[in-house]
Amino acid sequence: MSRFSLIISGVFLSAALSSQVVANQATSAAIESPSNKAISAADQLMEVTGVNSSLKSIGSDMLMAQLQANPSMKPYKQVIQGFVEKHLAFEHIQPKLRQLYMETFSAEEMAQLVAFHQSPLGQKAKASMQTLRIKGAQIGAELVQANLPELQALIKAEAARIEGQQAHSNKITDAIQSEMDNINKVNKAAKK
Repeated sequence: MSRFSLIISGVFLSAALSSQVVANQATSAAIESPSNKAISAADQLMEVTGVNSSLKSIGSDMLMAQLQANPSMKPYKQVIQGFVEKHLAFEHIQPKLRQLYMETFSAEEMAQLVAFHQSPLGQKAKASMQTLRIKGAQIGAELVQANLPELQALIKAEAARIEGQQAHSNKITDAIQSEMDNINKVNKAAKK
């Protein structure tokens, strides 16, 4: 997968995660023919959860992370940023997100989520989510760092195993080739 594809995939993944909704079973009524009530509820839920601003922030954060991880992409920053802003703008994503919300929640459930997000606790949750995500990522990075020698040993062992398989495969290939050469010699000798 190309670096650019990883950036775009990351933007979509992050957008899905940042919508701050919990997946539920879809209601057949919302899937078959969405009502104006369901459409309005989905739009309102996107509004109160800040999906539009989250998408902008996530896109920018993902681009910066990719540029840090892949400095060779820095000369293309403006091009990639322009592409992301053009094709991943909220107005392009909103209809698909609206459909996703309506497949996941009934209009009544979305209204309850809107009420929650407008409540003091919902506002606190919204304000805290970015910090919690960052701190959660830091915890994960610290755990990986603390156990890095184990990962390195596992990778080294797997590399040795793969190399051993390749060596065995090469021996088999060489033996088959040797047998084919012998058969060809016998066939040539028999034809004389």
